[in-house]
Amino acid sequence: MIRVPLISPMDVVICRLDIQQTWAVDPAGSDYDKGYDPITEEPIISRVSGVRTLPRQEMSPVTIPCQVETARFEELRAVFGGDDSVTDQVFVLHRMDLERLNLLDDDRNCVLKPGDRIDHLEMNSRVVKSFRKHLFIYEVRMGSQGFGPDGYDLELVYTSYRSADPRG
Repeated sequence: MIRVPLISPMDVVICRLDIQQTWAVDPAGSDYDKGYDPITEEPIISRVSGVRTLPRQEMSPVTIPCQVETARFEELRAVFGGDDSVTDQVFVLHRMDLERLNLLDDDRNCVLKPGDRIDHLEMNSRVVKSFRKHLFIYEVRMGSQGFGPDGYDLELVYTSYRSADPRG
């Protein structure tokens, strides 16, 4: 069986949204009693005296080997009312690394989700790129069809400067 390797890998540090802990937060103000909205699948944004509060709780950061690529123009997302503030950063992750880090669920799907935050990039445990604006995952897609035991070896992580929350 052929396994597709990463080319020139570095590490991406990702902070996954902790839905259970975010759910348990009681946001400031009296509008909400839970910190997570199951309908929009996002943390609640509350405002008290004009101050915006986001009760986002994150799991411990996870460091994953990756290959950094640039998205083609056709892959960049457009939304109603104009282009979204997507980046051209695409992180290519190998499923062997995801499996080793327990980032595949029982059905062998990647557990990284839209709204998870990209913290920084590392090379040899040194930060080589941090992001001035928060960078979030907006889509995780399979790559390298036909390779690997699951029919593909790679996961493509597309990013955006906006969280998946349309309100924030």
